[in-house]
Amino acid sequence: MPQYEGVPTSEADLPMETVRQPEINFDGQVAEVSYPNLNLTEHNPTSPEVTVTIEKQPTKIVEGETYCNGAVLVDTESESMRSLATQEEALKELPEAQRPGAVLKLLRENVHYAYNDVIDAIAQTNPDLAAWVAKNTGVDSHVFKLPLSQIIDKGYGVCRHLSVAYLWLAQKAGLEGTLLTSDYRGITNVERRDNGKQLFKSVAVGEPLIPHAWTEVRLSNGEWVPVDPSVMLVGDTEEGMQTFQEAGYNANLSMGDRFRSYPKRCTHSKKIYTDY
Repeated sequence: MPQYEGVPTSEADLPMETVRQPEINFDGQVAEVSYPNLNLTEHNPTSPEVTVTIEKQPTKIVEGETYCNGAVLVDTESESMRSLATQEEALKELPEAQRPGAVLKLLRENVHYAYNDVIDAIAQTNPDLAAWVAKNTGVDSHVFKLPLSQIIDKGYGVCRHLSVAYLWLAQKAGLEGTLLTSDYRGITNVERRDNGKQLFKSVAVGEPLIPHAWTEVRLSNGEWVPVDPSVMLVGDTEEGMQTFQEAGYNANLSMGDRFRSYPKRCTHSKKIYTDY
């Protein structure tokens, strides 16, 4: 839950003890922070700067809820989902630090990134599936509340679908994590440290990426391990973490379903954070 740091001393007319007490409404996914006593006037047009520190918390994937700004609905598990869940539960036997990569491997063996050229290839043998993927989970799709069961059953998706599916599977393997998103230009395409290939196919190396979604998994020692299911990158090695750092994976709080701030017209600072 967000932790409020307090307000620095200023020339504001309001008593500081009044300013320091925001109203926080937290429902498990969204924190709404308001400062009802900050009322600006013609003679007092500004207020002290307000700083809110965001403490990253795991996102629980729950049936009946939607994630990634309403893109994916977690519905009743299909036969394919139950099969994957059984395989994931077996991964609990692995050391915890090995599970993020093992979960990713199993996911991407069953759910593939829906690039346009991938859809074109599907159309050669299964035009109906290709049409469904292009409409619902392709790069240019804009479907909301798409059931997770359909994503798993059809086997194709883009970053938002893969990220929710990954976190759902990670829970089955005894892990907890969170969903993160970036704004346009929040991530830059780079060459991977592990194989020298470019990280993303959609833009040239050095160019900014469109808004993107990925995940982080929290280990029992408190360490957060970044995982990008779209490009099969895990920050559990030095090369993997360096790639995350060089690409500049910074979460944009204003795009995700993690935090919203309503400061009642006062000036404030918005922090973009990264743990790398």
